[in-house]
Amino acid sequence: MNGTVAKHGLGARLVGNLVTSFHLTVASIRLVGSHRIVLLLPACTLAVVAVLVVAPLAFLVWSLNYHPEPTADFFEALYFVTVAAARAGNWGLAVSAAVIESYLLWSMWLIPVLTAVLYFSTAGMHIATQQIKRQQPDLRVAFGVANANFGRLLALAAFNATIYAWGRYIVFVGLGVVPFAGAWIARGLRLVLDSVTYVMLPVVVYERAGARQAFRSAWRQIKQTWSGLLVGSGLVFFAMFCLFEVFAWGLAQRALGMATTGILSLIVAAVLYALATAAAAALRAVLYWYATTGEVPPGFPTERLPRIGERTTFTGVVVDAAEAAPISV
Repeated sequence: MNGTVAKHGLGARLVGNLVTSFHLTVASIRLVGSHRIVLLLPACTLAVVAVLVVAPLAFLVWSLNYHPEPTADFFEALYFVTVAAARAGNWGLAVSAAVIESYLLWSMWLIPVLTAVLYFSTAGMHIATQQIKRQQPDLRVAFGVANANFGRLLALAAFNATIYAWGRYIVFVGLGVVPFAGAWIARGLRLVLDSVTYVMLPVVVYERAGARQAFRSAWRQIKQTWSGLLVGSGLVFFAMFCLFEVFAWGLAQRALGMATTGILSLIVAAVLYALATAAAAALRAVLYWYATTGEVPPGFPTERLPRIGERTTFTGVVVDAAEAAPISV
């Protein structure tokens, strides 16, 4: 009997979180619609990440075609432990060293990628903060906040890249988990990390907290208040993307044929990515300022938000509510 009640209670909470997340997502999209220029920020993110992916690959292909010997020497120096072990005939050590060195290089490559994502997310978040504070949204000021916090964003990116890359290493190599199960464990790790980062960013930017301090305070807030809402918001954004993408794909197949389907689907995906990312940045700002000051922008359903017992900053640092800029203490 108690088990049945618990199941019903869990189901009711999940449905309630989804309904709440839907209303908050709609309100966030309306907030973005009142200042549409923020939709350019996700496009900037995609452009920078594409450059960070395409440029190294293009350079590698070019160097292999036109300068194979120096390229081989470069990789030999890069994987010097692997090469030395292979030449000594210790293939077990060579394989282990190759895996470890690859994860190390991957985590280092993730740092500039995540820094770019966090940089443009900060600008989008501050545009929403200006709207919450009833200020005129100014993209220059938003980028000024991102520039002023660039070092902290870089440290946060390094923190996240280290946890995610070496978490995957532990799952797949250290624990020897099979690929299918390991992939789901890695996705779960990424989901948790994304949720914590979602709350960490305003703490890092507005309270000038370090990555470890922001992680602890964000994790505490998620467990106490925001876990259901963050999960619900993620499911709402994911469901919206899937529905619109499937609809666009089916419509294009019937009306335009397969040749144009891929292009249209790509455009729809890019538009949805821009809208979802901008709305997520706005919602992040709303949740932070609601939790710390009780302020929300016009049109946000405060009755849908969790009740906050004590309104204070996550780390105890004083925040200037008028200018949304942190004060050193």
